Amino acid sequence: VQTCALPISLSPAQQALGEELIANAEHIQMAGQTLVVAAASAPGFQDEVSALAHKLSDIYEADAVFVIVDLGDRVQMAARSRSDGVDVGAIAAALGGGGHSRAAAALIRGGKLPDVRAQILAMAGVAVRPPLTVGQMMSRGRPQTLPPDLPVGEAAKRMRRYGHEGFPVLRILPDGGEELLGILLRRDADRAIDHGLERRPVAMLMRAGAVTIGPDAP
Repeated sequence: VQTCALPISLSPAQQALGEELIANAEHIQMAGQTLVVAAASAPGFQDEVSALAHKLSDIYEADAVFVIVDLGDRVQMAARSRSDGVDVGAIAAALGGGGHSRAAAALIRGGKLPDVRAQILAMAGVAVRPPLTVGQMMSRGRPQTLPPDLPVGEAAKRMRRYGHEGFPVLRILPDGGEELLGILLRRDADRAIDHGLERRPVAMLMRAGAVTIGPDAP
């Protein structure tokens, strides 16, 4: 059950409609993207629907939010996107509206709420693209690494040479394997040098912990 509260900057009418939208919100997975579709009936509603799309986008950690409101003689759709893979402007244009890839709206005269919802999902099935993965963006090959006893000053020189903002710190094990100890960030190395600590070993200033990410992660 969603228990989010809407900000008080909205009008009373927007507050009431927003609570109904939250109660009706659907979370839909499509091509690796999370879409929130929130629909409600509000005949005679006069305030901005786009403000509710913006607020719901702030509330939900979704790639895109679609707000659909039946105003009686017409259906208003407003959408917000946080992902390059969800072009809400293209979906709004197919409904006769407009906007851009991150914010768009459409007014469908004589439309019915279930039909508009179905149209949005059908178009999203074609328009929504999978997010870029770590594997598509990463630098390939053996990464630069630092031994834990390397002086921070030398580590900083390597970072400047290769242009990276941080290097993993690895310890060689007796059997020849490696253990990930942490990461030294370039800003931490620069700060240490500013304080005259360039001879301290990397192990003293690294951020400890074996934090990793897989190649299929968005």
